[in-house]
Amino acid sequence: MVVASPRTFGTFNSNDRLGKARSFDFLVDVLVPELLSRFPQLRRDRAGRGLTGISMGAYGSLKIFLRRPELYGAVSALSPWVEDLSFEFQRTQGFIARLTLGRVFGKTAETSTIRSESLFVLLDGSCLPRSDRPPLLLVAGDAERWVVNGSVLRLEGALNAAGIPFESRTRPGGHDWDFWRASFPEIVLFHATIFRMPPAEPEAAGN
Repeated sequence: MVVASPRTFGTFNSNDRLGKARSFDFLVDVLVPELLSRFPQLRRDRAGRGLTGISMGAYGSLKIFLRRPELYGAVSALSPWVEDLSFEFQRTQGFIARLTLGRVFGKTAETSTIRSESLFVLLDGSCLPRSDRPPLLLVAGDAERWVVNGSVLRLEGALNAAGIPFESRTRPGGHDWDFWRASFPEIVLFHATIFRMPPAEPEAAGN
């Protein structure tokens, strides 16, 4: 088993507006092929790969789940950052957050790409069959901001409306390492169940 934890701090796991820092493209187009190249003994089928993240990383995992569901056999999100992203949201943030969001998504309403990175917008445009989606697990603490303000519940509703199956678990706790340490074993068990599946047989070559 190989565990990869890419550093995407300050990128919101997104490509920037100008296409210079393409963190999302790295995560979906470069990371898996690079790992398979470095470790040829790894399974090649998607059931041998799991994707998870915490907080902002969980938001990134959900974006990959929605945009590139064929990459992983299972996806989990622990305490996901769930905001209905828009330029108005960006304007209401603190000074440092506005700078970071502006650097990635654009500093004016006319140039901003932030709306296209909203999980709710992605789900509204989701049209893939349910069978194309890997299993999804959401885990969050009952005292977390996005649980208390209803954002996680709204995300669950959007997933249901898009016909995407998932499992959601809410546990006592907050948005902190105590909760994440206590919750991570169930994340590992969720993925281990998929890993137990036998590798897919290669398709026969056509005539």
